[in-house]
Amino acid sequence: MQTNRWWELNALRELLGEQDRAVKPLGYDYGPDPQRPEYAFLAADVEGARRSIVLLHPHTLITCEVGQTSEPRLRIKQLQAAAPPKNSVSSADFAGVRLAGWVVLFHADVRSARSAVSFVLEGDDKLKFLVTGLAPGTWEIWRNGWLENQQAFVAPRAGALYFEGLAGSYFLRRPA
Repeated sequence: MQTNRWWELNALRELLGEQDRAVKPLGYDYGPDPQRPEYAFLAADVEGARRSIVLLHPHTLITCEVGQTSEPRLRIKQLQAAAPPKNSVSSADFAGVRLAGWVVLFHADVRSARSAVSFVLEGDDKLKFLVTGLAPGTWEIWRNGWLENQQAFVAPRAGALYFEGLAGSYFLRRPA
């Protein structure tokens, strides 16, 4: 994998490890700045399971597999020496992890979320959020009962929403 283009689709496919199988892409995104990405995301349907990877710069790999009948399996791999502290994050809608100022959440279903989803994070830290497995379109971001953003957008074929905010009780929904 070329380290200078780590966010490109081909580099992520290599990390997914499914080059020889029938893989149906479900989502691909990187950013938030396309010139200097801090994350890259790829989700694919591999034989009925959703396999997702998130690569955080510099070189933390998070994988999640959601099968038709099993609980999500989450794995974190450091691609360089020092491992940051990590805490698992889960709700009825997501499996994920909180590490080094990031919260990465994977939708806990093989289908993309099309309606309201929620999660709770303790503390008062300012965090970078990457919420994967969301259907394309406009989403509202509510925190602690207050509307924070009514125009958050998941691009077609991206499947992921990036935003920054404080820890708290989050509710995401697509307006009717």
